[in-house]
Amino acid sequence: AVWEYLEIHGGAQVAAAVPIAGEGRPAWGAVGCGLASVPIWAFHGALDDLIDPQGSIVPITGLRNQCGVSDEEAGLTVYPDRDHDSWNITYAQGSPVDIYTWLLDHTSP
Repeated sequence: AVWEYLEIHGGAQVAAAVPIAGEGRPAWGAVGCGLASVPIWAFHGALDDLIDPQGSIVPITGLRNQCGVSDEEAGLTVYPDRDHDSWNITYAQGSPVDIYTWLLDHTSP
């Protein structure tokens, strides 16, 4: 749902977004570089058999390569040994990633 929200509202109402195991290809197809209006850090498990990891990889790669968005503003973490449940490691205390600091580094419009 994060990708769909960004497709409709862009960065008008959010400071940053963290889609986890989401399908962002329809949003990328619909608005493309319009997604660049908000920093996004997408997470996905490489072994996800419910939502294809390309759902995170395609839009983030597109933002970087076609829209000139930096890795910091279009982040991508693919956990090689995780399936669809990639949010537990992302949100866990002691996680190898720090989404909380990253989110707090951004302010809403």
